[in-house]
Amino acid sequence: MVPAPQETKMAEQTLVPDEDVSVAWTPTPGPDNYEAINGGIGSGDDTEYVSTDVNGTADQYGFPDALVNTGYTYEINLDIRFKTTIITNVLRIELFIDSVSQGTQDISPSIADTIENQTVTFTLTSPIGLVKVNTINYKQTFVH
Repeated sequence: MVPAPQETKMAEQTLVPDEDVSVAWTPTPGPDNYEAINGGIGSGDDTEYVSTDVNGTADQYGFPDALVNTGYTYEINLDIRFKTTIITNVLRIELFIDSVSQGTQDISPSIADTIENQTVTFTLTSPIGLVKVNTINYKQTFVH
């Protein structure tokens, strides 16, 4: 009897922002925007955040390098913790890998003035061979 083929999985990697690529939002307490958001959504710390009330402004954050096995399909999950005062506001998330946009997704609140956690998922297929991803970053834009 021939054993069933086994699925090969890459180990899960958790990356948090480690640099500001470009910023227009205001960090609290400051001085760096990435440090205000790199605690993760599970931290429960609502004393550090970035904010804006200007439509169209964007923050873009960099992440540490990552190694990927190529030829595989990957899911990149961005865990976003946010709060908005107006229910019609939208947060646009755009993922970049090595400076190439991988697409955008919009998230909106279900209730105003409430902190929410949402996961934005991007599915990507890497080329053949072992690749070092040199730049992973995402941009968040306030859209009214």
